[in-house]
Amino acid sequence: MYRFERNGCDTLKTKTMTTIYHIESTLTALCLHSHIEHRFFVPENVLELIVNFHYSPSVLSDEEMGKQVISEAVRFYDPDRAALDTGDIQSRWPLKNLLTVSIDDPNGFRGAAHRHRSAHKIEIKKKGSTPGFWNRSIDSGMWGVTISTHAIVTETCHYSITVQAVKAAEEEGRKRSRVPWRSSLRLMDIPDFDRSDVHDRAAHGEYRLVASELHCHTNHSDGKQTLSELATHAKKRGLEVVAMTDHNTTSPLQDRDDVQKKAGIRILNGMEWTTFYGHMLTLGYQTAEVTDWRLAGPTDIHREIKKIHSLGALVGIAHPFRYGNPLCTGCHWEYQVKNMSSFDYIEVWNYELPSVMRYNQKAFDFWTALLNKGYILPAFSGSDWHENKTPAPIVATSYVAMPKSLDESNEACFHQAYLTSMKEGRVIVSLGPIVRLTAAVGDRQMSVGDIVKTRQQAARFTSVMEPAETEHAIIEKSSFELHLTSNRGILVKGEYGDCHLEASRSLKGLTWVRAELYGTIDGKRLLLAFTNPIYFIEM
Repeated sequence: MYRFERNGCDTLKTKTMTTIYHIESTLTALCLHSHIEHRFFVPENVLELIVNFHYSPSVLSDEEMGKQVISEAVRFYDPDRAALDTGDIQSRWPLKNLLTVSIDDPNGFRGAAHRHRSAHKIEIKKKGSTPGFWNRSIDSGMWGVTISTHAIVTETCHYSITVQAVKAAEEEGRKRSRVPWRSSLRLMDIPDFDRSDVHDRAAHGEYRLVASELHCHTNHSDGKQTLSELATHAKKRGLEVVAMTDHNTTSPLQDRDDVQKKAGIRILNGMEWTTFYGHMLTLGYQTAEVTDWRLAGPTDIHREIKKIHSLGALVGIAHPFRYGNPLCTGCHWEYQVKNMSSFDYIEVWNYELPSVMRYNQKAFDFWTALLNKGYILPAFSGSDWHENKTPAPIVATSYVAMPKSLDESNEACFHQAYLTSMKEGRVIVSLGPIVRLTAAVGDRQMSVGDIVKTRQQAARFTSVMEPAETEHAIIEKSSFELHLTSNRGILVKGEYGDCHLEASRSLKGLTWVRAELYGTIDGKRLLLAFTNPIYFIEM
């Protein structure tokens, strides 16, 4: 136990202290003029932090070396001075090491202790912090202790940092996990989306579908293929665009232009933020940008998303319901989410034969629930492509709708139009056959990704299934069944084997509609394809 305090009721209240970070290290004289940052996680409900910092030796004990160092320094700064006498040297003796401490909390700079002593005890509190540090609450998240090496006059200098968290005893007494932060996306924590400011949105003219893979890795992270090998195999798969999303690096993109030209495929700049609290796909940077994934604590992801958006990139949650720590580090989404509208999309299908995976089924259901809460949020697939397997596995393709009128020879125009189509949800996802969806509302013909603000009472929906250029023989074609699904549930089911579905339905209370294709693979009834929705807003 840490100490006893009397509260207002004159009863004893106990606090406890737990070490949350400890490190020891040794610096050499060559580490002079360095800022060495140590980052660590502070859990919730901490009342105060105590940072103990110590370094040794504090002084240079070798007097002969000290005389030499002092003489050299004086000659440099005062070259016209006569030779030093013993008194001059003694007045500057002993020479001291000087290492100082500064601290950052999740909101930025918290304070510094620039003091000429080798041992520091720093208390960070809401009130009564050690002088040099701001009095503020102890927010949960990523903190940093930076050691600044102003002077190292010894051959080596050893230092240690110990950070202790003070909590109320009842907090500390709860069952402790090996993982200091665990959370999950919960629908109850996410507010409904207000559509009052949403504008009508419709595509103009005809469009074509661009086969895309939006989640890829190379040997620059944990993949087993080069960028060139990935692009070559992507071309064989019939893909036109791949997003390069290596973990926490964009280094494979230094070869992007040459690989694109050789393989005849477009490569989208991107990176997968692979953090302690979730994986996040960031796509569409103008250049091979690296946004710093190390700064985000579990409660401040929205701040980091704004930085990514400022660079023109899109942000999507990857495989949000995979198992997390310690089974798959950071694979489960555990960042606190205040509003899903910060995200541009969600990856609901991940890996091979995705609709079989339980974590993908949970992601798909979560997306559906978000649509029911009013969100206009696209969903895509990403195979998490790490290696080229033989035989090729069954993976989904995201088909991005692009205007046929677009001048695709203009790379900048293509790039902007592609990102716009992604953000607007003009995307169809499929394991094989392509499903299209249109809605006739009055004299308007609407398609996937459109937002319809209307006073019309009804719409006529049409869904058509088309074969893809590459079909998987394992899919039983006679088992195909089209559904139209909405916030009101299933609007209509087609007949087995029927590739065309038409139905008129009332728009009363209807907020979104998507098409889904079901079929059989190895005797299992599965979702094979889906469109993003057409959205409806009553006027």
